[in-house]
Amino acid sequence: MWPHTDFLELLGITHPIIQAPMAGLAPPALAAPVCNAGALGSLGCGPPPLALVREQVMTLREANQPAVQS
Repeated sequence: MWPHTDFLELLGITHPIIQAPMAGLAPPALAAPVCNAGALGSLGCGPPPLALVREQVMTLREANQPAVQS
């Protein structure tokens, strides 16, 4: 484990890994599993229109919901 975990705690992640937000190559289907594995997933939001970016953010949020434990 890393000796300093302030950054991990700030972002709410477990692993010090950041998935690159490459435009056109980092959709929610890639970012969601990265987030769910405890790293920082990213969306490539450079060239797409704002409406598509909003849609991708909503898709990522829905895919990254914590499981409800009973």
